[in-house]
Amino acid sequence: MAWSAGPDLPDPPVLGDAASIAALGAVLRRAAADVGAAVRSVTQGLDDPDPVPGSGARLNRQQRARIRDLHRRSTAVTASLDRVGQRLIDHAGDLAEAVGLAQRIIERSTAAGLSVDGPRIERVGGVHGIADPAGEAARDDALARLQRVLDTVLLDLDTRRRSLREDLAKERIEVSDPLT
Repeated sequence: MAWSAGPDLPDPPVLGDAASIAALGAVLRRAAADVGAAVRSVTQGLDDPDPVPGSGARLNRQQRARIRDLHRRSTAVTASLDRVGQRLIDHAGDLAEAVGLAQRIIERSTAAGLSVDGPRIERVGGVHGIADPAGEAARDDALARLQRVLDTVLLDLDTRRRSLREDLAKERIEVSDPLT
């Protein structure tokens, strides 16, 4: 993954905007509810002999079949929208957690005299070593420990992102199937 905060700044280890992802999920769930309500209002009186009271209009079998098909297809789409919206909201929580953990790793790294740039924790440039071998050993231990923790956070987030992509691909297939 390309890190892109700029040439003079260290890059954060976790990229993403949890609030925007959660907002998108909420919008999708609301759209699913609105479309579902609209379809239910259209199909509500489908089996009534006079679906538009007082109009004298009656639906023939073909019209009823088309409306039932519309209901079936739209129900599949709205259910998928709702599932995707909830999945995005859940992923936003995962992302926010990873961002918070990465921030704590950055703080601990800084306190240990280390720097975090993207997925790597490194020694800060400058004079080190001879005068304080115990301090250097502690810094090396901190670097190894914090790098393992950061690697775990990034691997976990990558696994969750992969799972999200797989779920979205399944939803795409599921929604396209009833529409054919």
